[in-house]
Amino acid sequence: MRKYISTITIVLLLLGSSVFAQDYTKKKYIDSICKKYQKELNLSVNQNKEFYQILIKTNDKLAKIIISDKRGRGFKINKIVKSQDLEVFALVSRLQFDKYKKVKKIIESHKKYRM
Repeated sequence: MRKYISTITIVLLLLGSSVFAQDYTKKKYIDSICKKYQKELNLSVNQNKEFYQILIKTNDKLAKIIISDKRGRGFKINKIVKSQDLEVFALVSRLQFDKYKKVKKIIESHKKYRM
């Protein structure tokens, strides 16, 4: 009986740690992207905080679509990427946005428009 309980405990701990690791990896990825944008666009502290929130929201939506939806995925991805671009446009200056469009192709090449 003790072996059974200890085995279940170990399995639950391993499952919990893998979920934590996924969240940590996602946060680390978004942090690195945000730092690159901050460096390239010269974002202020407030702009950087809002930009970070935009990235979190957008990447969560994209992950859900990529995992769950197979049909019409390109259209939905385009809609989310366009939404991100509009939020960034409202956040930064015109010069920063022009630079954002160029830098985005390099930093986040997977967020290109699909046909």
